[in-house]
Amino acid sequence: MGIEFLLIAGCFTAAVIGVLFLTRALGQKKTVHEEQQPCDAEKEIAPLCFMGEYKNGLQAGDGAAPIVYCGVTQNFFVMRKGTQGAEIGRIPRTRVVDVTVTQQDGKNSLVTITWQNETGEQCSTTFQFRDKAAAKQAAAAEEYLKRWAVTSTSTQSSCSICACS
Repeated sequence: MGIEFLLIAGCFTAAVIGVLFLTRALGQKKTVHEEQQPCDAEKEIAPLCFMGEYKNGLQAGDGAAPIVYCGVTQNFFVMRKGTQGAEIGRIPRTRVVDVTVTQQDGKNSLVTITWQNETGEQCSTTFQFRDKAAAKQAAAAEEYLKRWAVTSTSTQSSCSICACS
């Protein structure tokens, strides 16, 4: 009976330690996930748009990013590495002055967004497209940005995705 008691006590102890370990591991995963998805994240109101390679001009941008997508929230264009990657910067939708496309050659086009920061300073943000479809991709990015920029003459009244105005 002494050996059976020790075996049962050992199994019980191992089970308790296993449950504690799993509980802690699951709790840590949840914390990491919550850090990646902040509770106050703004809802995007438009499909993402491929912006090519980030070159320069975002205040929070820390160097080039090879693949950037743009999302649209109620107030901002949000630039991200990849489709769900880290945010590299924001441009207020109400402060976009102009969007231009510059063709450098058949496989190289630039999209430049001219905008004003919160202090009214003029900023210029550049993205580059490099492949056979560069001109087409740059034109699509330009159209997307112009469509979602909010200007005093904007006729867009609501978003069909979330019915916000």
